[in-house]
Amino acid sequence: MTAPRDYDAIADMQRDNETLRARVRELERDLEKRGSRCERCKGTARLLYGNTSTWRHSMGGASITEGICEACWGTGRSDITGPDLRAIDAHEAQLEREVSERWLAWRLGASFSSVRPHLATIAARIKHKRADDFWLQRCTETVRSVLEHLSKEPEKGSGT
Repeated sequence: MTAPRDYDAIADMQRDNETLRARVRELERDLEKRGSRCERCKGTARLLYGNTSTWRHSMGGASITEGICEACWGTGRSDITGPDLRAIDAHEAQLEREVSERWLAWRLGASFSSVRPHLATIAARIKHKRADDFWLQRCTETVRSVLEHLSKEPEKGSGT
């Protein structure tokens, strides 16, 4: 035979269940008031990505990671989007490249357009140098990579 307190526990759970259902209905009404929900994130403004690169879609670790929704950029709405983080990253990369070019030209005492053609030649010469020290070799390879990158004309609108 079921004790009276078991009936009380069941009644308490039923009340809790109804309270939760009412809260879900209230949240759904609030979402409808906000406007059209983003289809990708269902109005939450957040997504679970399959790796740690999230919206960047680059190399990432093997871990499911929560991040900002790349469809609505964090608003949760399909009619209003937040700032495009990819465009911001591209703009920052462009600024970094321009500052690097100006700094290098300033240090060399020449305009960058006159320096650019020689960077690939310097990089090619460095490529064949080998250092006995690991960190010296690592620095040499990094300098070579940077020189090769700077020697190329930037693509229009690429941000790099």
